[in-house]
Amino acid sequence: MRHIKLFEDFTFADLYAKDKWVELSMEDRSLLKYEVWKIVDIAYQPLGGHVRVSSPDAVINDPDLNFWTAVDIDKDPNVDCVIFSRPSHGHKISGWGHDGTKEARKELIKHLISLLHKQGFWIEVSGRPAEILIDSGCRYASQKTVEKIFVGSEINWLGSGLYTRTLPDGSITEQEYLVGLPTF
Repeated sequence: MRHIKLFEDFTFADLYAKDKWVELSMEDRSLLKYEVWKIVDIAYQPLGGHVRVSSPDAVINDPDLNFWTAVDIDKDPNVDCVIFSRPSHGHKISGWGHDGTKEARKELIKHLISLLHKQGFWIEVSGRPAEILIDSGCRYASQKTVEKIFVGSEINWLGSGLYTRTLPDGSITEQEYLVGLPTF
């Protein structure tokens, strides 16, 4: 008798080889949504969770988050790192996930740096992640670029790539950088 796998039974290793970043199709994300959501949740738990990826179904149900790339780097068969983005002047990186290990966090940052050196990939980032990316040679955007990306938003330019902006609801973002190479 043939065993039929349920969604929860699939692992990253059932679909992909180890140590190679791959782009996840919608079908792959459907099979791996619990596994992928789990590592996003681990990464964002200290912040109260990711605002858009708050459940396994969000991995497949948010139509704006259409680029997902992931890797398995350790001995277990599960995904260890994921980066996801939405279309905006290329790929605006919207978040990531990791399994909580030092190795996974290092691999995640290494791949994020690689992506941010490619035309069309960018992120708004602050705090320690911004420091790491900028210290690793990722470019932060000029005031002109930030204003082109966020046309109609009030930008408070603080200098050296740092800014705040007023959101449509009137709230003001924390101080952040736009890092990477957006397209126009």
